[in-house]
Amino acid sequence: MRIGASLLGLGLLAACATSPPIPPPAATTATARAGASLDPTIEPLMTSACYPCHSDQRRDPWFAKIAPSSWSTKGARETLNFSAWSHYDEQTRATEIQMIADAVQKKTMPPADYTFFNHGARLNEEQRQVVVEWAARATAAPAH
Repeated sequence: MRIGASLLGLGLLAACATSPPIPPPAATTATARAGASLDPTIEPLMTSACYPCHSDQRRDPWFAKIAPSSWSTKGARETLNFSAWSHYDEQTRATEIQMIADAVQKKTMPPADYTFFNHGARLNEEQRQVVVEWAARATAAPAH
């Protein structure tokens, strides 16, 4: 009986791991875009990899409601909320952008437990580099 349940669980995990990417809901993307107004070169990456957890109008997929994903998604908007981006002052934005770059470069964001099920949120090395370069440009001191 235990072996059967274990095999069933493994089968479900395998099926989910090969499932197609889950696009962010349209409401999430529109709301977050209105607040964030990010560089157009970075926005598609942020929309797929970040907005589903880091915006107000998100609809959590089923796997974000179970541990360990549920542990991180609950505080995601409190840490960074793209829907509130337009309300952040310049220093807060600069700090958040640098934190985004650090997390993406260290591969702690998007979290592995989330990208395990949502392949569309995964960032490859080239995409990670685009985020890091954007952050460097966005936080560079203006030339006088």
